[in-house]
Amino acid sequence: MKIGVVSDLHKVCDRRIFDALRGVSLILSLGDIEDENIIWDLGTIANVISVRGNCDGCFSLTTFPVSRMLDILGKRIFMSHVFSLEYDLRGIDVYLHGHTHVAENRFENGVLYFNPGSPTTPRKGAKSIGILEVYGKEKDVRGNIIEI
Repeated sequence: MKIGVVSDLHKVCDRRIFDALRGVSLILSLGDIEDENIIWDLGTIANVISVRGNCDGCFSLTTFPVSRMLDILGKRIFMSHVFSLEYDLRGIDVYLHGHTHVAENRFENGVLYFNPGSPTTPRKGAKSIGILEVYGKEKDVRGNIIEI
C-alpha cells in the first residue's frame, strides 16, 4: 500500500504536491496545514487522516487530535506534528512527525522515524513530501522522501 505523507504546507498546496501524491491509497497529514480547504483538496486524491499542528488555529483544524495511532496492514503507525518521547511508543513500527521542515527517514531499534519535510518552506534540503510503502504485517515498511 502506498501512503502519501505531508506536513508543514502552511496554506500552500500547488500542483507539484498533487502530482507527487497521484496513485496513493491514503494521505497522512502531520499538521501545519493552516487552511481547511487543503484537506478537502487532498481528499480528491485519497482519504486524508490528519493531526493538528501548532499553526492550525482555525476552528475546523483544531478539531483534529494532536496525535493518532493507526493500524495499517498490521503495522502500528504513530502520527504527531511535534516529535516527542513523552508518548507511549511501545510496539510501534513507524513514528511520523513534522514541525522541523527537515526531511528524515531513518530506522532505529526497529522503528522507522519519518518526517516528510516541507513542500513549501524547507529549512534544510529541497521541498519534499513523503511516501510510505507498507507491505503487510509480516513484511517491511519503507519510507521515501520525494523532492518536488
